[in-house]
Amino acid sequence: LELHSVGLTHAALQTLANSLSRCPSLTTLDLGGNPLVGDDGARAIADALRPACAVTTLALDGGRIGDAGGTSLARLLGAPVRCLRLQQNALRDAAAHALAAGLRRCRTQAPAPC
Repeated sequence: LELHSVGLTHAALQTLANSLSRCPSLTTLDLGGNPLVGDDGARAIADALRPACAVTTLALDGGRIGDAGGTSLARLLGAPVRCLRLQQNALRDAAAHALAAGLRRCRTQAPAPC
């Protein structure tokens, strides 16, 4: 599902997050270029994907995501998210440490192309 730079609002993002559990075959989710994602949207997406996630590629570049959102997303790495695009966000040390821990969980898996 590619919704790159479509101007998602907070309400639309929340509705989308609430619907993700009903899409067990979804493997790619591109929400990049939507600046209203932010930490709250990143947490909502992470929470929606964690229980029964089939998404292997998640793109949230340019979403104004900070440490709180980055830390939530880091928990998805390796189970089964193998490609997480977060460029052009406001990630700092806390998110970097969480992402590093997520990458350690991925060590035994072959890298996935993004």
